Amino acid sequence: MKPEEEKTILAFICEPKRDRYLAKMASEKHRTKFLDCLNHCHDIDDTFAVWLPSNTDIIVLLRKEGAPADCDIIAADNTIDGKRVALADGIEAARLSGWGSIICCVPGHLAFYLDECGERRALLKRGKPKEKS
Repeated sequence: MKPEEEKTILAFICEPKRDRYLAKMASEKHRTKFLDCLNHCHDIDDTFAVWLPSNTDIIVLLRKEGAPADCDIIAADNTIDGKRVALADGIEAARLSGWGSIICCVPGHLAFYLDECGERRALLKRGKPKEKS
C-alpha cells in the first residue's frame, strides 16, 4: 500500500473500520476483493464528507480546494486501482469504470469518493490542503 492511500484511509474512513481497511488493502491476496466495499461504502466519515449533487463539476471543485495536477486512485476496478494519473483523467476513469473509487488529491486532506454507478459522490476534506508550489 502506498503512503498516499494510507493517509487517505486514516483521514476519511470511520475510526472503527480503519484498521481493517489498512490491513486488507496492504495484502496482495485480499486487496482487490476487499475494495469491492467501495461500491456501496458506508464507512466514509461524514464529519469530513460533503455529499454532492450529480451535476457538480468535480474537477473545478477539487481545483478550488487545492487539488494538484495529479491524483492517486483507490478503486474496486483493478484496471485503475493504484494508478497515479492526471486529475481529470482519474475522475473520468473512475466515472467510466462504474465501480466505487476514491480519488486521492492531497493525502489525508483532500479526496473525492464516487460509488458504484456514480450515484453517491462526496468531497472529502480534512483541514487545509497544502499550498501548491
